[in-house]
Amino acid sequence: MLRRFSCESFEVLVLLRYKECILYIIFLISKYTISVMSIANNLQKLRAEKKYSLERVARLADLSLSTVVKIEDGTNQNPTIDTLSKIAKVFEVKVDDLMQK
Repeated sequence: MLRRFSCESFEVLVLLRYKECILYIIFLISKYTISVMSIANNLQKLRAEKKYSLERVARLADLSLSTVVKIEDGTNQNPTIDTLSKIAKVFEVKVDDLMQK
């Protein structure tokens, strides 16, 4: 069954949908930011536990020092799964462990 909307009610509906979309985008961004910072924090903790320098992690993971530094300080906000796998292997943990809060 088709319903008729007045222009005013249609505009309100569009604005509500727009607001929902914006809120959802904000949610996704905040979730992603938490994940990026979780990786950085977990990498710092793991390094501290093993007493590894950034240079040692980079060498053992066969990554550049710059890559490891950028992941740990949160500058690299989109590390590849391959990169995370290499880092996880150094610390003998799963990639999921690097991403947990």
